Amino acid sequence: SNVVYTKVKLTASGPVTINSITVKRAGMGTASNFASIGLFEGSTQLGTYKTLSSDTDTATINVSPALTLTAGQTKYLAIKATSDGTVGVANKLGLTALSTDATVSGLPVYGKEMTVVNVTVGTLTATFQSVSNTSPKVGEDNVELAVVKLAVNSVEDIEVNSFKLQQSGTAGASDLSNLAIYQSGEKKGACSYANDYLTCVFDTPYLIKKDTSKEVKVLGDIESGWNRTVILGLERSEDIQAIGKSYGYGVTVVDADDDGAAGNILTIKTGTITINFYGPDSGDIVVNQKNINMANFEITSNNEDAELKTLKVSVKINGTATSTASVFTNLELYDPVTGNIYDASADVANTKWDLKPYITLSKGVKRTFQIRLDTPNTTIAGNTTYQVLLADTDLSIKGLTSNQPIAAAEIAPDNLTGKLMALKAAGLTLTGVALTGVTKTAGSKGVVLYKADLVAVGEAIKTTKIIVDE
Repeated sequence: SNVVYTKVKLTASGPVTINSITVKRAGMGTASNFASIGLFEGSTQLGTYKTLSSDTDTATINVSPALTLTAGQTKYLAIKATSDGTVGVANKLGLTALSTDATVSGLPVYGKEMTVVNVTVGTLTATFQSVSNTSPKVGEDNVELAVVKLAVNSVEDIEVNSFKLQQSGTAGASDLSNLAIYQSGEKKGACSYANDYLTCVFDTPYLIKKDTSKEVKVLGDIESGWNRTVILGLERSEDIQAIGKSYGYGVTVVDADDDGAAGNILTIKTGTITINFYGPDSGDIVVNQKNINMANFEITSNNEDAELKTLKVSVKINGTATSTASVFTNLELYDPVTGNIYDASADVANTKWDLKPYITLSKGVKRTFQIRLDTPNTTIAGNTTYQVLLADTDLSIKGLTSNQPIAAAEIAPDNLTGKLMALKAAGLTLTGVALTGVTKTAGSKGVVLYKADLVAVGEAIKTTKIIVDE
């Protein structure tokens, strides 16, 4: 397959745009001797494969995007063909017409006449394998888009130069980037995306020994495309450009998935959010204490820029959630970097507290906030405990790249539980410490006459005077 019949040199005297190229057969054979005709610039196919008309022996290949040349520029094209297997027929192929805005000279131009002989060449069989994840997320990098097993039979070693995959899903070129070929974790070449086709070219011809197989992968970054699909497959077996090492000609390529069948259907999802409570540790609080940090709330949007629109916080008093402010006031979300404060309002029906910060989360950047409250200046029973909780279902987050809400299933972990804070009455406990009997002589200085431990309860206490009686 893909035997080079003709090489053509195009030189422009001024800016030129070519929209289509007509190929014609000549010789003792017939149009049916060719299964397909393709036009290439290097490893890049221009247009799609065509069959020759039995009436005119021609095929017109539409070039999209158009082939352009600047003044003085030269480009080289190759006409490649796959035989139908008929032995002994002689044909040649040439370029006879261009659809262009320029005046063309030198047409027609043909290659040498070639005769098909009966020689067994190597066979390369392509089989699509399962990708590791069929639900990649917006913002994920190095995603497996296609995995292809290339198996060579026992006839000859084969070098693969390039392959072209058809994207029959709904994702577009702007949804994918950094497309490349990988083998065993090593980058082997780059891929370009145009007109629903990925053309992947190896940096150097990729050698596969006879009687062996290799698995190659197409990896790429997901830039956008929520709910759109990526479905990559071979449209035709000729879309793999491979040369046998023994004879130097194109080999037989077999698409084990029956031309056009794709390996996997990937559906692009929204990005993942990571949340965490990171301290403070359990401690004591007192009546009329302000801005008590109940939890350091960390949040990261891992795959795309996002907006934290709302969140609902549960506050438990002695283990029971409450939406009344009898034992605390001024629940708020505080940003220690900007100093911004977002006040909460009671959601009585759900026994929670609503916060609506509408904060932008940059991709991959961890943001840390404090969930704070005040205790009122009233009498509250001692040892009352306070605790805040947050569930993934209580967060409303929108992906700014996907422009879609991020589901709770994309937020991890499911629940966060803050440390217990215990309300204590402010006080000071003084406990005397027994002194070990020591005999001192008259005139000794710095003699310890009394020793005690002082423990502050409920809050920090400053001691200014201690009176000691004999």
